[in-house]
Order: sequence, then C-alpha cells, then structure tokens
Amino acid sequence: MLNSARYENISQRNAAMKPFLFVLFPVVISFSIVGLLWSITALFFARRKRYRSPLVRHLLRGPGYSLSKQIDVINENVDSWLVTLFVFPFVFLSSYALSGAPGWLFVAFGTGFVVLSLAKLVSSFRKRFSLRLGLECEMAQGQELNQLMQYGYRVYHDFPADGFNIDHILIGPNGVFGVESKGRPKPKRGQGGEDAKVVYDGEKLCFPGWTETKPIEQAKRQAIWLSHWLTEVVGEKIVVYPVLALPGWFVERKRRDLPILNGKDSGFITRLQTDYALSEQLVKRISYQVEQRCRDVEPNAYEFRGKNK
Repeated sequence: MLNSARYENISQRNAAMKPFLFVLFPVVISFSIVGLLWSITALFFARRKRYRSPLVRHLLRGPGYSLSKQIDVINENVDSWLVTLFVFPFVFLSSYALSGAPGWLFVAFGTGFVVLSLAKLVSSFRKRFSLRLGLECEMAQGQELNQLMQYGYRVYHDFPADGFNIDHILIGPNGVFGVESKGRPKPKRGQGGEDAKVVYDGEKLCFPGWTETKPIEQAKRQAIWLSHWLTEVVGEKIVVYPVLALPGWFVERKRRDLPILNGKDSGFITRLQTDYALSEQLVKRISYQVEQRCRDVEPNAYEFRGKNK
C-alpha cells in the first residue's frame, strides 16, 4: 500500500514536470547554441587582436565592388532569416505550451510567419541572382579593360559618384571614357546566334525578345556628370566619352555614335578617334583625382593603421 502511494506521488510529480521540461528543453538548446557560437567568435577575435595589417594605405576598388557589397548584405539577411526559421519551432512550441490561447490561433500565426519568411528568402535569392550576374559581367569586362594598361591607359573601377557609381573609367592619350557595364542573360530559344545578338539603332538596344533604352541614357548621363566633375577638380575642360559594355553579346551597331563593348577586344578603345587628346601630364592629373575616390577600400583582415587614402 505504501509503495503504491509512493509510486503514485512520483507519477504525479513527473506529470507535473512534463510541461516544464517541454518548455525548458528548447530554451536550453537555443541558448546553448547561441552561447557556443558567441564563445567561438570571442575566441577568434581575441586571437585576431594580436596582429595588425601589414598594409599602409587603402586599396583601390575592383570591378563590381559595390555589387559585391550589396550581395554581402543580402547574404547576411538570408542567414538571419534561416536562423530565425531554425529557432522559430522551439520558441513556437514553448509559447504554445505556456499559453492558454486556442490552438488554431497559434497555427494561423505560425503559418503566416513561415510564409512571410519563405517569401523574404525567395525575394532575396532572386535579387542575389540578378546582382551576381551583374557582378560577374562587371568583373569580366573589368579584367578585359585592364589589358589597356599595357598601352599606357589608367584603368579604374567602380568609381563612387554622387549617389551612383561608374563601372569603369579609362584615361589615355585619346581621352577619358566612362564605361557602363550591363549584365543581361541570353534566352535559350534554340535560334543559335540570334539568341546572342543585340542591335543598337541609335536610340535603343534590341535584344532577342525585348528592348531597352535606360542603359544608353545611363551611360551618357554618367559621362556628362564625370565631365563636369573632372573639369571642376582638374581646373580645365575635360570631355568624357560614354561607352556601353554588354559582356558576352554580339553587338550589331547601325549607328556609330556610342561605342559598345562585348567583353572582348579592349584594344578597340585605343583605335577610337576623339577631338580631345590628352598630354601625359594631363593624364596624370586626371588619374590622381579619380584615384582619390577609388582608393577607399579599408583592409579588414586585421587592424588597419594606414593612411586614409
């Protein structure tokens, strides 16, 4: 009889503790994971503080630098949403166990939250694909334009202007060129070369299946801005010629008013005839001003104690 009563008391205590354990377990797991991650991060940064960067000045921007930073932000957002989705079931179950709210209310809330999270993830993935294409095309075009250095050109990438950036700037004996790169995917329609050809008629770009005018307008608008800025900082009139780049596309130009590159034959720039030839001294003065803006990437592997520029 005594053993039966003791067994009944133990059973009652266990039954009373089950809801508590049901709530406590996910909380302990969540905090354990966070604590472990925090400890590893703290240890890493503590060891990192023992050294400093060997570099003494900021780095120049590479092709697509701004796009790569945008992609980094999206990756961080994606990671945050994934972590939230991982932790959410634990928090959800704990809240449900402690609350006296109807079950359907929790189901509705949980379903809505999961749908919202998945929508955010899909949107981020789509934007990241678009930015990645732009980044890859800017890198391809930038690497090709770097070949112009062997002809005496100064080549800069991702020039930060007022609220926008100019993808590439070329400074050489035959003038200053502002290059706007655009990444556009090719359709797979099974029409061979026609799927890879874009026609420029002087007003618009005719891709297979769609047309665009904004890249043309953007290239010309940025060249005008850069011309005004350089004229002001250099102290004499500087003309900037707009150039459009469509890496990977076969470009048919029906008008020759706008140079269009396709990611190959960067030497095409050296053959352009312009009305504003630059002396070697003027090339250096222009390059100095452009480099001051492009050299703004701070090394961050270790503590940096170099100059601002």
